[in-house]
Amino acid sequence: MQKAEWLLKLADLKTYLEDLVSVEGIRILDVEDTGKYKPHITIFIYGSNRDIGTDDCQNVNRLAEVFLDGVEGFPQEYSLEVSTPGLTRKLRKDCDFQFAIGKEIEIWHTDENSARQTSGMLLSCSTNTLLLKLPDNTELTVPREKIKKAGLLFKWGGKND
Repeated sequence: MQKAEWLLKLADLKTYLEDLVSVEGIRILDVEDTGKYKPHITIFIYGSNRDIGTDDCQNVNRLAEVFLDGVEGFPQEYSLEVSTPGLTRKLRKDCDFQFAIGKEIEIWHTDENSARQTSGMLLSCSTNTLLLKLPDNTELTVPREKIKKAGLLFKWGGKND
């Protein structure tokens, strides 16, 4: 099985896991493969209405192993990691921005005249734009193509929602 084929199986893995763990309040944010010669699969999970613990990560890991071991032709040698998204997760994909709605984020973007760094609560996102609520309670719409970098904003010692 070539890498392109095993990447297609990872989409099936995400669907399989979503169906099994959603009843437990666990959501699958993303499934990534960063392996060059053999699969190195990272599954990012979060709680829809509760905190995620190590037991949750272990359970998702076991379910993923059962799925992958049952896929005919999938490389027998692979590494598998299950993790939460992290406090300062970089936002790149649509699923990352969807996950960040209602959270404080920081973006580096360009406008008509210069490069800017802006932080605020992500109110909504589409494939073309982000809508942020800024600290002064104004709203800012930023075209996605103008965003150079984005990430969750974690305030040490402060309140994060």
